Amino acid sequence: MQFVADDPPSRGPLSGLAQMHTAHLLALAVDMPFMSEQYLKFLCDQMEPGIGVVPTIDNRAEPLVAIYPREAVADFRSALAGTDFSLQSVVRRLVERGKLREVRVKKYETKLFLNVNELSDASAL
Repeated sequence: MQFVADDPPSRGPLSGLAQMHTAHLLALAVDMPFMSEQYLKFLCDQMEPGIGVVPTIDNRAEPLVAIYPREAVADFRSALAGTDFSLQSVVRRLVERGKLREVRVKKYETKLFLNVNELSDASAL
């Protein structure tokens, strides 16, 4: 594992993704404590050379539990050069270009994607 700091000015996760140097990169948000090793292995089984995978819930991508191929770097850098830094927009383009495959999250798997950012989030669970 290697830590990659954002180049200033930070544009959120997109800044880090644009620095990828490996064949594939797993992006995983730190605020999803219920994510499982089993699910991440499942995602790894879905990727192919040059093609990553992104889970979707109700037609909305989960770009911070996704595996991106190196071929996406140009798309990340292009987005950083523009004004739309939304990972949803970038992911949509990557899916359209065949660089990402969508995987529908099953109803019972949605709990894996719950965000816990504050103590009140955890107590609400």
